[in-house]
Amino acid sequence: MIYTPAAELDGGVLTAYCRSYADERQWTVVAEITDPADPDTGLGGPLGDRLGWARVLSLLADGRAAGVITWTRRGITPDSSAYEALCAALRARGTFLVVGGHLASARLYPKQTEPALERTGATS
Repeated sequence: MIYTPAAELDGGVLTAYCRSYADERQWTVVAEITDPADPDTGLGGPLGDRLGWARVLSLLADGRAAGVITWTRRGITPDSSAYEALCAALRARGTFLVVGGHLASARLYPKQTEPALERTGATS
């Protein structure tokens, strides 16, 4: 599934980049979920307050999705320790979170440099 907190760019653009990442790996996208960005920070706010993230967790818990593709780590949380704790919790459930949408955008807009992929428990 694709999860994009609408930050930095239009949520539809971010979702398209994440879909391209999934398509390149022949992964099936079962849902596209977008949460609105906080107008003050440009981020999604705390994960526990996001309705879209609650739906992500529900789809993972029900087994309807194997993992989550998102645009950037910062869109999940700017706190590294919170991000690592979340990744560990998802791995413990047999699911994954992959930050990869920005890699598709680097191919679509070659003037950008391709950043390192942040992966947690995912296989291509």
